[in-house]
Amino acid sequence: MLNEKQLEEIRAYLENSSNPLFFFDNDADGLMSFLILQRFLGRGKGISLKGLPSLNKSYYQKAEEFNSDCIFVLDRPGIDREVVELNNSGRNIPIVCIDHHQMDGDILVNSYYNTYLTSKKSEPTSYLCYKITGRKEDMWLAVLGCVGDWFMPEFFEDFKKKYPDLLDSSYNAPADIVYKTKLGKIIQIIELSLKDTHNNVVSLCKYLRDAKSPFDILEENSKTDVFIQRYELLNKIVQKNIEKAEEDIDKKNKFLFYTYGGEMSLSQQIATELSYKYPKLKIVIGFIKGNYIKFSLRGDGVRTLMISAMKNIEGATGGGHEFSCGAQMTVDNIQKFKDNLLEEIKNS
Repeated sequence: MLNEKQLEEIRAYLENSSNPLFFFDNDADGLMSFLILQRFLGRGKGISLKGLPSLNKSYYQKAEEFNSDCIFVLDRPGIDREVVELNNSGRNIPIVCIDHHQMDGDILVNSYYNTYLTSKKSEPTSYLCYKITGRKEDMWLAVLGCVGDWFMPEFFEDFKKKYPDLLDSSYNAPADIVYKTKLGKIIQIIELSLKDTHNNVVSLCKYLRDAKSPFDILEENSKTDVFIQRYELLNKIVQKNIEKAEEDIDKKNKFLFYTYGGEMSLSQQIATELSYKYPKLKIVIGFIKGNYIKFSLRGDGVRTLMISAMKNIEGATGGGHEFSCGAQMTVDNIQKFKDNLLEEIKNS
């Protein structure tokens, strides 16, 4: 958890910015983090960071386009050195990072707030943002972000009392909630809606900015139809790939390595649901696009395995949590990465 001094510093950055720009990770935790801060301020624009591990020059140019006076990077650990150098030599506006991932590279900005670095704990970014703002009416947003990141916040019982109908099945862990309850369906609708076109993601953000409760997402109307239809379409693709991936389970080594292609990466959703179904497996799901492949890895200790397996693969990058992480590399290294991972698993 961030301490009170850190929370106050972030509040000051928020309140002193008249036109902030929020970059957030492309999942429920990232989106809820943005919405909690935007609703607290009543201003600011948000942009989802898709497909890249860090904030790069192409995204930074949006700050110039919008004439932003402060940048907030939410639920992403990295900022390219080029961005910092460009900002220092030009607009020189504050860049504030709020995150909970393990950090591998150098910390390039002064205003870097990461609960993992301060406590070795990993409360989701939406949890941290809720603690920053303290708006009780936004508790449900924080719960969506936290449970979507498989984390149960201490205020979940208050949420449960207020929205008992959303917990319509028994559960022992956050993952049970995600895959067995109405609350979980809302989280999955949000996750898959973020895989839509830019215009539809903007529409989703605007709708949630004014939403009063999680039931607004399940309500069938002209504004929610596009989100629900998108969820139903993409969930069919997720389930189809899960069925195919299950054919590749290596029972002996408790290892699942599956790659696929198509128009859109759904590796995070495929890998996460498979890890729920098979918690003892090391799961690696790769999406191929052009000459590159992006992997989503799940399972106990997969980050350590991944880092070791990438050491002799030129240009490979990756990061994330110890149990949930991602990597990318050129397609000619797929077999090498698989062999390296399998060797690491056998030696662990």
